[in-house]
Amino acid sequence: MRLEGLVHVHSRLSYDGRHSVAEIVALARRRGYGFLAMAEHSDTLDGGTVTRYAAECRRLSSQACVVVPGLEFACRGGLHLLGIGVDEYCDAVDPVEVAAHVRAKGGAAIVAHPRRYRDRLSEDLLRRVHGVELWNAGYDGRFVPDGRCVALLREMRARGIALLAYGGQDLHRITRHRHVRVELEVAEASERAVVEALRDGRFHITNGWWTLDAAGRSGAVAAWGMRPARWLYEQAVAVRARLGVGA
Repeated sequence: MRLEGLVHVHSRLSYDGRHSVAEIVALARRRGYGFLAMAEHSDTLDGGTVTRYAAECRRLSSQACVVVPGLEFACRGGLHLLGIGVDEYCDAVDPVEVAAHVRAKGGAAIVAHPRRYRDRLSEDLLRRVHGVELWNAGYDGRFVPDGRCVALLREMRARGIALLAYGGQDLHRITRHRHVRVELEVAEASERAVVEALRDGRFHITNGWWTLDAAGRSGAVAAWGMRPARWLYEQAVAVRARLGVGA
């Protein structure tokens, strides 16, 4: 079966979130999303709050909308790692140790918004995570992924590092905007199935106009009104070039 939902979601449990988990779940159900992969900032939480938060996610979870707890770990050097499916706090600041913690707990370890620190991502770290957030709607925009993140993925693969390409909404507040969504292939609507699909690369990323698979390859392009998505992509690239932020 196919589930569509959001990855990288913050509630008020994060210092910069605006809404409760319950409010975000209500949004997801209104939009027909089958899952939410939460990612609360770890640096304002502790073991007790993480335990309560994970319990709340599971209380609000249902067959209609699976709510997966997760954390965005703040690491040394300003790096952030997502641990999707992780419900246990970790106070390590070394990103390699955090990636090991996420894997040990069965979660998906993902480098969040890599455009912020591409030059500081060690090969050791990239060999220990499942992938990178190729398309973060908060940093890259909700229209197209950032070309520099695509280049990073290709470079790592050329060096034999098999990274998956993830898409994250990085949601902090509810808006009417079209989201960067993830569509999963799962056997059932459950927390375990969602996390396994993310770990295994059984997904693709879309905003309804532009689609990428887990390898970062462009897929089928949908129409946007009377304008094709290619036109939208070219406009976004042109704007970025004028701003000097890359293709």
